[in-house]
Amino acid sequence: MELQATTKKVQDLSAAHNDLEQYVRRVCVEIRGIPLPSSHSKQDTNEIVLKVANLMDVDIEDLDISISH
Repeated sequence: MELQATTKKVQDLSAAHNDLEQYVRRVCVEIRGIPLPSSHSKQDTNEIVLKVANLMDVDIEDLDISISH
């Protein structure tokens, strides 16, 4: 009986953890395949995001980006 209760609690905690991880990433977008800038140039990652969005006809502004790296 105790094993069943513990198993149920672990399953519930695992589901809650999964839900929380999904909620935290609700506004995240991952862009892959962008070449790294040369070591001599320092490019703003927000600028890269804005350029990619422009190429995709997505209307965003710098203020729409909370963080990029």
